[in-house]
Amino acid sequence: MSMNVLTSTLAVSALLMSQLVLPPGVYGHAETVRSEPRMDWRGASPVQKQFMHSVYQGHVYRSAQRGTFVGDVASSRLARIEKQHQAQIEAAKACQELLKAARADLAQQKPEQAIQLDIEYVSIISAYRSASQQFFKWQTNFPSYYRQTRPQRSAVPGGEHGTAAVQFMIQYIGRRLAAPGYSLHNSGLAVDFGTKEGGRNLTPDTSSANVRHWRGSWLFHWLSANASRFGYYQNTSIDEPWHWEYEKVTR
Repeated sequence: MSMNVLTSTLAVSALLMSQLVLPPGVYGHAETVRSEPRMDWRGASPVQKQFMHSVYQGHVYRSAQRGTFVGDVASSRLARIEKQHQAQIEAAKACQELLKAARADLAQQKPEQAIQLDIEYVSIISAYRSASQQFFKWQTNFPSYYRQTRPQRSAVPGGEHGTAAVQFMIQYIGRRLAAPGYSLHNSGLAVDFGTKEGGRNLTPDTSSANVRHWRGSWLFHWLSANASRFGYYQNTSIDEPWHWEYEKVTR
């Protein structure tokens, strides 16, 4: 990688951060999670690593403008849903009741319907994640997002590592994964469901095929009709049919 390219990318990063005008205290308690030395991308060039850092800083800043950072939830405020998955106590209890009802309704399907549906399980894939775990997920997913967006980034002014590319990546990742400390998973109020229907595992995968199959699944239609009874609602600002968030039920 030439020195000119690296210098150009560093300049882009500096320009982006000067435009963001980060206010004091934006990072708060998250500094230990978001500090640059902990970021790692094995095999990446200096240009790619700097690009990753610029995207991360921009994503965090945009999230801080829209929400409040949530640090790790105390263990005394968490309860087990099932297996290793936890949520805030009230949300965990409600999720247990939701899963019990969904599984009971599935078991009551007529034999011919059950054969046609071919559903093997209804489960939880993810629930509470600490901000530290969210950081690890962000860092782990970034190389995939980088590869997925190469054609779009290469087509914008400034090239695949320019200022426009950084902004594009911030938006692209923001539609798929929250910045560490700004996800409802970090607050213990969100769950990702999973199921296997028709031999297909439906997991938290943002590919268009998975999203399409998810929206056509028995579980998604059941959740759409019944989840609100247990205080769970879909976040319509993201295209993740498996992701549901708990709000206290007022009955």
